[in-house]
Amino acid sequence: MGNGIVKDASYPYEAKLGSCKTSITTDAKQQCLKPGQFRQAVNIPPADEEAMIKNVAIGPVVARMSALAPGFRHYSGGIITAKDCKALDPNHDVIIVGYGTSKEPEIPYWKIMNTWGESWGVGGFGFIERTGNKPGPCNILSSREMSPVMPDWVKSSVCARGH
Repeated sequence: MGNGIVKDASYPYEAKLGSCKTSITTDAKQQCLKPGQFRQAVNIPPADEEAMIKNVAIGPVVARMSALAPGFRHYSGGIITAKDCKALDPNHDVIIVGYGTSKEPEIPYWKIMNTWGESWGVGGFGFIERTGNKPGPCNILSSREMSPVMPDWVKSSVCARGH
């Protein structure tokens, strides 16, 4: 990562096949992380809810999951359950940004941020049922997940909030 990580406005998501651009800008004002600030990532074992909660409490976690089920592709609100999203082969990355439990009925969930823009889900975010130490709906915990280790100032910055 020789050129840092840029803000969404500098390199917006495009739903098409192709190669990623590797040099967007060297303007420090357009970068969330400057070259050298991202130093490592913590690997989280598959289907380990406790480890995932521990890491999500510190910061966002990249998760590989299946986006093939219509219940995920056309999601517009509520909590995605196994009934809505079968455990198919993982083919898509999301960011787990939080967790909690709904009130009525009480359903534990992961809060995710999708890469498909604000028109998906609830302003680009969604909720997937937590199922303990199982892969879960859409195979959300089936892969070895990655938690980037970032400086504390990034977690509260404009970049971390997705603006």
